[in-house]
Amino acid sequence: MTGTSLEFNYTQTGQENSFTWAAMAKGFNIQMPLIAKLRDEKKIRVETLEESAEWFRARYRTTPATSATVQKDLVGSDRKTAWFNSRFYRVNMLWEAGHLRIRDIHLFDEDFPSIYTRGVATSNACEFFTLPFVDGYLWSSKDKIAGMQLKAVVDGKEVFLEGADPGFSEPRSGVLGVSWPLLNVAGR
Repeated sequence: MTGTSLEFNYTQTGQENSFTWAAMAKGFNIQMPLIAKLRDEKKIRVETLEESAEWFRARYRTTPATSATVQKDLVGSDRKTAWFNSRFYRVNMLWEAGHLRIRDIHLFDEDFPSIYTRGVATSNACEFFTLPFVDGYLWSSKDKIAGMQLKAVVDGKEVFLEGADPGFSEPRSGVLGVSWPLLNVAGR
């Protein structure tokens, strides 16, 4: 996979608890030697969550904008994607078979009420929520993927926009540039 990143990006591996170990053990045990090899080759930095938090606190006064893009997916897939995250919202755009689906927009509001700040948790399953504008994960079903698609009026008919592969500019100053050349209407 190839792509761009804004500010920084990270990958988390590990196990928070033992509840799901049976489902994760095989994959986790495959990943650890690969991660160690990349660490030894100085291609990645491996650190504890505490070390990451200290690095973050020393570098940023507020949450910076971040992004991750994928312009070349796994073999056999033509998907491209862009995630953009700020301290106010996150958005995910997915291109597949010439179509764009906006499958995630969540607004962040620290004043959004949570049971964990107002009362006592009485379950061992904890759920944290943001304010969803589009939630392709929770709103999808096995048969239908939730998301927004863009339409245009062509010859008096509404049609979904179709396009070529999107391009992502090198991110700078909290801005991720996305350009999508359209095929069934003029423009990008």
